[in-house]
Amino acid sequence: MKPELLNPDDFPNTLVTSKFLHLDGFFVIDSECIFCENKAVFVQDIYDLIEFRDGGGIDMRNVKFWTAILKDDILKIVVRDTESNQILHRTHPFNDESPCDWLLVEKNYFNADLLEFDF
Repeated sequence: MKPELLNPDDFPNTLVTSKFLHLDGFFVIDSECIFCENKAVFVQDIYDLIEFRDGGGIDMRNVKFWTAILKDDILKIVVRDTESNQILHRTHPFNDESPCDWLLVEKNYFNADLLEFDF
């Protein structure tokens, strides 16, 4: 059976690529920097932004997701730190094997599987 393909003409206000999809109110971003269920990132939802420093340190902050942009194979996310209200821009080459120096993580993403087990 052939998979159903999206026709870009059916979605006039939507950017469709093989790994980046923008729909009304959310994005589907198939990137190793995104840790969300089904790779869906919702506008105005709260996420953890984990950043890896050069010296081996890790910073984590709560952020509100605003938007994502894919231009010239560079993924850029724009978020707002919920504590400082600072606007943050983070970029990563989109089709590159280089490791991410930041991760956008859905709340309880890593704990969700721990709750689904049988005794």
